[in-house]
Amino acid sequence: MSVSIKKAVGGKENRSGISTTGGQCRVVVTYSAPNDSADVIQIQQLLNKLAVTMQPIPVNGICDERTVQGIREFQSWYGGIVDGQVDPGGTTLRRMNALAEPIDLQAISLTSPKKGAYTVAYKVETPPKVYRLLLLMTYQTCSDISPGFGLNPYLESNCMEITGKKKSRLLDKDNLSEFMTLIEQNKLWGLTGSLRLLLMKDRKLVSVSSERSFSAPIQPYAGKLTPWDIGKGDAGPKLTYIGTGKSPFIGRYFYNEKIGGKYFWKYGSTLVTENQYRGFDCITFVGSCFAVATNIGGVNPYLSSDNMATALKASYVGWEKSKTEKIVDGEGKGSLIKSYFEQAGKEGTFLLWKGSHIVLVHNKEVYEFAASKKGFVKTALKNWVGDNTSYHLCSLPADKQFK
Repeated sequence: MSVSIKKAVGGKENRSGISTTGGQCRVVVTYSAPNDSADVIQIQQLLNKLAVTMQPIPVNGICDERTVQGIREFQSWYGGIVDGQVDPGGTTLRRMNALAEPIDLQAISLTSPKKGAYTVAYKVETPPKVYRLLLLMTYQTCSDISPGFGLNPYLESNCMEITGKKKSRLLDKDNLSEFMTLIEQNKLWGLTGSLRLLLMKDRKLVSVSSERSFSAPIQPYAGKLTPWDIGKGDAGPKLTYIGTGKSPFIGRYFYNEKIGGKYFWKYGSTLVTENQYRGFDCITFVGSCFAVATNIGGVNPYLSSDNMATALKASYVGWEKSKTEKIVDGEGKGSLIKSYFEQAGKEGTFLLWKGSHIVLVHNKEVYEFAASKKGFVKTALKNWVGDNTSYHLCSLPADKQFK
């Protein structure tokens, strides 16, 4: 609740000498503002709440040197006029009240990982540089926190420093990895977490924002980008076949840039937060094995097998210019593809697709995410290819060959 005063507090210093017994004088210091006791008490309480001075100012209704010095110190943090006076409805009082109120943390929403993955922002005036701003993450409502005191070790370990960040973007590409570390620390992958903003002066908590919930990403993948490593899964929830049938994307796929050394699932422009979508469809599995971006030269590789081949700089295989079939854009019958791979020197990594289903072939083994298998499957090429089915085959360049 905002503080209001009826008359000014503080003001200019007045010194006067008063005779005492023995003929000696003592100096009495007063200040020019009205300094009514009730108003002074409220300003002293505000100064203490904002931790303006190292030691609390006695709340006694007497406008003394410590009170006025506290006002001056507070004014100096903002620059401009430093007169040691707080006026009713004036700038100094407005700034004191703004800092004393909990920071208005806005509702949190997902955004592009390039912009920090989450929009975390507040609206009030940016605190002066003497204050620290921390972002506290917890699994559920946290009641063990009180302004006027320090943070216990548990809460402190769940905070990240956001001092100096733009109030419209407290999370960005530079500190996103630290944010994800807190999610992992709190075991929040795929769950709902809670965020609060803490305003600190030195090690004293000045104010706490209200809580805002957010949906944490599903557990990222920390393994190697090979078909077999991705296929066998990791320590997270089981990887399954994901197909929603919704345009423009069907499955989920890896964001093309690591965050904290791990690959996060992405869908559209944001990270995936629902555990049931931890997996791939056929084309997103292929693209994720190479961490392919969703926009390459204005083209989305995940919209077609041909787009994916172009993004990977793959080359259509001529299949040795078969005499029995005319090979156009690498397309031919399965019987011919079997003959092609039976030749010497045909090891390596290839793209292979029939209709809308695309797979990776490595050393004559097929690696895929298939709806019929509800996930990953590895099959010998000779057992996977049908003699009379039409296929496209592309060879991959040297930098896309798996070892």
